Amino acid sequence: MAPAARIEFLGFVAPAEFYKQVDVVVVPSIWEEPGPIVVADAQAAGKPFLGTSFGGIPEAIKNGAAGWLTGSDPDSLAKSILQIVADPQRVRDMAREKTSKWTFSKVVASYRTVFEDVTQVRQAASS
Repeated sequence: MAPAARIEFLGFVAPAEFYKQVDVVVVPSIWEEPGPIVVADAQAAGKPFLGTSFGGIPEAIKNGAAGWLTGSDPDSLAKSILQIVADPQRVRDMAREKTSKWTFSKVVASYRTVFEDVTQVRQAASS
């Protein structure tokens, strides 16, 4: 579909390494996801993101401050990406703003707490 595209499939890349390599994260959801993990990861990395207006994504984006919202159709997505590419200084400014309270260590700690809570509930139920 895109023979001239420069795409390289890297396989697994640790989140911290991955986010060092990108300027903007694109979250093109087309269904009502309550809160995609990639949004929290992008925020933890201090990366602005472009998301569609589905599920919890609009709640996570301070439009124009921490990222952008766009339509989920290919034309809207392409137009938004082109606008972002045309203003690299705005992307750099957004990345510096660090509007998120999340960091990778806090996200991991939150996951661990949920896991431990679920484990304790299961152990109590089986006793």
